[in-house]
Amino acid sequence: MSTFLSLHHVSVLVSDTGRALRFYRDLLGLQPDDSRPALDFPGAWLAVGEQQIHLIEIPAHMPAGPPVESLAIAG
Repeated sequence: MSTFLSLHHVSVLVSDTGRALRFYRDLLGLQPDDSRPALDFPGAWLAVGEQQIHLIEIPAHMPAGPPVESLAIAG
């Protein structure tokens, strides 16, 4: 059995990076992390303390998998 000491980041698939940023940045107050390199797809990294949320925009025709039913943030 593995023992995890921490989690570096969680990736969230989104269909619209701008809309997702309005939620995570504007509503929740998370700050974008400017260290995200230029990648071949739109997205953003957001700082959550020592961890990050990576927003990854996927084309509308690609299946994104099951939706997230809930999100809990302890603080």
